[in-house]
Amino acid sequence: MWGHDIVFGNQQGDPLVIGYVDSDYAGDLDNRRSTTGYVFTINGGSVCWKSIIQSIIALSTTEAEYMAIVEAAIEALWLTGLVMNWVINKVEFSCIVTIRVLFI
Repeated sequence: MWGHDIVFGNQQGDPLVIGYVDSDYAGDLDNRRSTTGYVFTINGGSVCWKSIIQSIIALSTTEAEYMAIVEAAIEALWLTGLVMNWVINKVEFSCIVTIRVLFI
């Protein structure tokens, strides 16, 4: 039986999921809302990303970053479940999700 795989990069073994997240405090000049953005990669290839205006007005940069991290963590949980379903035939599997916060 022939199988098909999607391979990002040349890493062998368990897929490495890395997420990058950032926010732009009060970047929308019309209503002072912050922007959340994140991207997740598996073995170096981007698999999901999002950039959206936050629904709540943040009172500080810390609060804006926190809301962005929570949004990315929710996506990381979903993505971890997806990756674990990909490798259901493996006996042992460890999925490590790393979220890196970018402060610019």
